[in-house]
Amino acid sequence: MQDADCDVRHNLSASYVWDLPFKSSHGILNQVIGGWSVSGTVFARSAYPFTVGDGLSPLFFGNSVNTTQITAQWSGTGPSSCGKPKVDASNNLVACLDPTTQFADNFNLTETGFATTRRNAFRGPHYFNSDLNVLKRFKVIERATFAIGANFYNAFNHPNFAPPNSDGNDVYAAPFGIVTSTVVPPTSIYGDFVGSSVSGRLVQLDAGIEF
Repeated sequence: MQDADCDVRHNLSASYVWDLPFKSSHGILNQVIGGWSVSGTVFARSAYPFTVGDGLSPLFFGNSVNTTQITAQWSGTGPSSCGKPKVDASNNLVACLDPTTQFADNFNLTETGFATTRRNAFRGPHYFNSDLNVLKRFKVIERATFAIGANFYNAFNHPNFAPPNSDGNDVYAAPFGIVTSTVVPPTSIYGDFVGSSVSGRLVQLDAGIEF
């Protein structure tokens, strides 16, 4: 059985709102400690699957347009998932997959060869993200409230990593098995289209009148 590209075995999405119960009979003190609320979201899921490919040389005319790819032959040994990227003593990224011990002949398959390894047999890094909102409300008149607060996107500044380079023969990509990029949280201020440059913590201040 082959896993779909969007197959996630475990997924948690939660949201919460807590109106802090601090009050005082003293008017000024109540304005300071009262009217606070905390809310947020939590996203946690297991990893997406990916396929390790054996990108073959161009079949015709020696140009990249005619490059083909087949699934790499996995030996069935070693890790089949990638967690948080690791570095060695020289601070160089360490591959989470080993081409010399885990894949047939270090990807040296013939152009007519086909692997028996199923599609999407490997898993990338897991995902976790949490957003936080802190809001303070001030009563202005009976039916109007002034609210000011801050939104913390990726409040814990937790990095979430994309799957590694999974093509054993792509000479233009990063070394095989190396995780080189992060993924954008689904609730980023700028949306998903801006890429991983805004995957870290973002803080947004807001204010408004509620009535």
